[in-house]
Amino acid sequence: MVSVCHDSTIKLWNLQNFTFIHAIQTKTNGVNCLALSQNNDFCIAGSYDATLRVYDLNTYLESAVLRGHESIIICIEITQNDELAISGSEDTTIRIWNLKKYSQQDIFKGHTGPIRGISILSHYIISVSEDCTVRIWNSFEKTSEYIFKDHKNVVLCICVSDNKELAASGSGDKTIIVWDLSKYTKKTQLSGHSNAVCGVRFSRCGNFIVSVSIDKSMWVWKNCVAQHSILFTYSSKLISVFITKDDRLAIVSAEDCTVHIWDWREKRRIAVMSGLLSIKDEIIQIPELSSLF
Repeated sequence: MVSVCHDSTIKLWNLQNFTFIHAIQTKTNGVNCLALSQNNDFCIAGSYDATLRVYDLNTYLESAVLRGHESIIICIEITQNDELAISGSEDTTIRIWNLKKYSQQDIFKGHTGPIRGISILSHYIISVSEDCTVRIWNSFEKTSEYIFKDHKNVVLCICVSDNKELAASGSGDKTIIVWDLSKYTKKTQLSGHSNAVCGVRFSRCGNFIVSVSIDKSMWVWKNCVAQHSILFTYSSKLISVFITKDDRLAIVSAEDCTVHIWDWREKRRIAVMSGLLSIKDEIIQIPELSSLF
């Protein structure tokens, strides 16, 4: 498990024996986002100093510094073959990086606000921005192919279903919009959160959407319709959510630097990880976690 923090560190844990492995002290003034390679050999950290830094997770050394953005890096994705990285920044641009040459390959301009999230769909890139739009880019043609303008406030997160047929975006307008990617149309709009939706994920089976919000709650939506259940409310704002590959657990990060692990189907919280010293005590009796990451 790898995490980043505003204290400029990247922390790694071994969840098989519940031990802290290492802290990489970056040469930046704060790490804002991170992407892990498919082979788990390296990670890329996006920083407040407008750089992307590549770290070897075997040696814990910095492999490269990618420069080009003019402001804070907000989001990063790595392609399935680990050959390209795609980053979004406060400078309103999306950039594609060649990870073999450690060089900038392309730049996409069109958004008029900071880029808040990116998803990769074959040779398409889906981006969301504080300009209230969702854009689909053709990376081969280097063009903006379609713009969704249905959100009424900043768009904060984006995800694509495993079957690649749907996308879901969360917004400061408190809603989630589900998009049909084959028709470029809005399939449905989900309302219920009382504040901005910061994280959204499809379940691996595709029948559910899990969302988290600044309103301190996590919701589960069934079949992309307004039928939902509130999984839990918390004392701090919720920032992001991830669904494990076996479709059983939701990993939720909170503004207070805690990570919550939930069995979202059974509505049961399995663990809370709140710091280096507490991890072993908090999850040592949860052996089922060891094979999920």
